[in-house]
Amino acid sequence: MPKTKKATTKSVNKSAFIRSQPATLSAADVVKKGKAEGIKLSIAQVYTARANARRQAAKTSAPAQGTPVQGTPGRKPGRKPGRKPGPKPAAQAPQAAATGGGNHETHFMALVLDLGLSKTEALLERVRTKLRSSLLG
Repeated sequence: MPKTKKATTKSVNKSAFIRSQPATLSAADVVKKGKAEGIKLSIAQVYTARANARRQAAKTSAPAQGTPVQGTPGRKPGRKPGRKPGPKPAAQAPQAAATGGGNHETHFMALVLDLGLSKTEALLERVRTKLRSSLLG
């Protein structure tokens, strides 16, 4: 017995249907329109198809590889993107990072150099004396 051919129905390209809808139409509305025409769609399919269409459009409108882009705003010709030129942040001393002192130690060292070693030693001895007297009561 020969097989009978089923009546062929028009196959629907869901992505083409989604792309044919205006971009201003919400995804839920596209799903509703598709349902009215007998096409099963999900909101995720609408978002995916639209994203792929945008990506494809960007590829076709992009300049050929190796073609220099002229007139990049805010950048001098020949300059690569990256950090703006300027002073580099001062590197933290390894000792300061290990002890957690950081900026206080740097400031203390600057004071020692400014006051002089003998004056600094005299001030430290006064601090030690005050600490001993307050601890011993």
